[in-house]
Amino acid sequence: MHKQVRIRHGEMEADVDEEIAPLILELWRAGVETISSCQNYLGFGVWIIVSAASAAAFDRLLRGYRRPHKRKLFTEPNGMPRAGDCFYHFACPAEDLPHLQKHVRRVARKRHQR
Repeated sequence: MHKQVRIRHGEMEADVDEEIAPLILELWRAGVETISSCQNYLGFGVWIIVSAASAAAFDRLLRGYRRPHKRKLFTEPNGMPRAGDCFYHFACPAEDLPHLQKHVRRVARKRHQR
């Protein structure tokens, strides 16, 4: 387990891994509901799960993100957080976290200024 910090935005509040806390806050500010996240899941890298309801908003934030990553919408077969629910999974190498944060921040602010 990684060191965690408590973050808040509006009514959302959670303990998240310290290195991805700024990214999760940016996602929340952009209206993306996160379900779970890890700054270095199983040694691969950043891993984020967002609700199916937030998948379209999350996908719009990622448009133009050119670094290596994986995205997939699927139904959780058993477990987290509720069996049978749909979730949108995102993963990228840990070393790309600064690029991802910068991209999400830039896109979210541009969209907010419109």
